[in-house]
Amino acid sequence: THDQQLAAMQSYFAPILLGKPCEMTVKQVPLPFLEVVWPHVAPWIAERVVERSNGEFSMDGIAQNLLTGAWQLWVVFDGEYKAVLATEITKEGIARIHFATGKGADRWKHLISDIEDWAKQQRCHVLKVSARKGWARHLPDFKITHVTLEKDLSDGQ
Repeated sequence: THDQQLAAMQSYFAPILLGKPCEMTVKQVPLPFLEVVWPHVAPWIAERVVERSNGEFSMDGIAQNLLTGAWQLWVVFDGEYKAVLATEITKEGIARIHFATGKGADRWKHLISDIEDWAKQQRCHVLKVSARKGWARHLPDFKITHVTLEKDLSDGQ
């Protein structure tokens, strides 16, 4: 039933909802709890994702993708928010991390394996990460398969 599903989500997400210290964990944010988490992570998304994306991302676009369920929001938490990530599962069986940002990546990067496990449960055959160059050192099990080249076409306007 709906009440049982909500109770299960609350149990899964309890440490974050209650703001209690816990072992560092990464959790997918259930849709009903997006509005609880959003104020804590929106500044990071605005400053570290949207502002650095050269127009690829907007706050409205990210919010719409999350609210429709097209993307999934994840948080790294240990009593404090440490990071925020967004994923997508494609029809072709590709899991994609669109962004990962926060503080102290060396202390939580190993938790990406939990997202890998989730992606396998979703029957994905590959996990792709779009990130700035420095992330390659954080993810030695990943290989660089493509490079994004970008040219500003605004003619300085």
